[in-house]
Amino acid sequence: MTRLAYVLCRIAALCCGSQRLGALSRGELESVMALYAHQPWHVRAHVGARAATLSDVLRHIDALPDDASVLDVGCGYGFASHWAARVPTRQVVGIDASAGRVAIATSVASRGNPSFRVEVVENATGVATSLDGVLCVDVLLYLAQVDQERLLAALRCRSTDQSRLIVKDTLATPKWKLAWTRAEERIKLRAGLYGGCARGTSVTYRTEDDWRDCLTRCGWRVVSLHRHGHVSPYPGFIAVCHAG
Repeated sequence: MTRLAYVLCRIAALCCGSQRLGALSRGELESVMALYAHQPWHVRAHVGARAATLSDVLRHIDALPDDASVLDVGCGYGFASHWAARVPTRQVVGIDASAGRVAIATSVASRGNPSFRVEVVENATGVATSLDGVLCVDVLLYLAQVDQERLLAALRCRSTDQSRLIVKDTLATPKWKLAWTRAEERIKLRAGLYGGCARGTSVTYRTEDDWRDCLTRCGWRVVSLHRHGHVSPYPGFIAVCHAG
């Protein structure tokens, strides 16, 4: 990883990320990027920016048990799945609706060798019945509210009593950020960038309090929920929930 690439990733992290648990070191970021060294430049750029801005999500993944069964819902290029699989005793499965993204995630060889499959997120609950960790990173907004709750409740039913749910998604406030991200997401959906993971072109947003209530109704105990990316035009949040 060149110094310029690292500096750009750090700038992205400062502007668009949350680093309460500590930013990725250069060595950690390079370990992620090395997995994608033979991928096209746009894939490397996407992975680098996402990894840098989602350092808190990756730190929460590190806190999962070493023998955890982990499901990455909407895994994309799979960098979070590969991060989880740095502990080779974990069983990590990533699903995504985009066959192209799953193909790239599968082609990347990491120590834990996670598995990937093409699935719409509504079928996520059919992957395992005793989950210890669930990742939902920027995927729930593509479901209607009733489908969000159906999925979250089903994942809870298939989780162990010690399971952890890590959610990164989008808030409905402030309004100017919502307008920005809604316009951008509609463009991406119409362009088919997500492999048909969302039906139509609608996206669903909730307020911070509504997300807390939603997660609680679905059987998850919200341990922490904080905003993500204060400087960026994206109104994000990260929530960590316990099953018990």
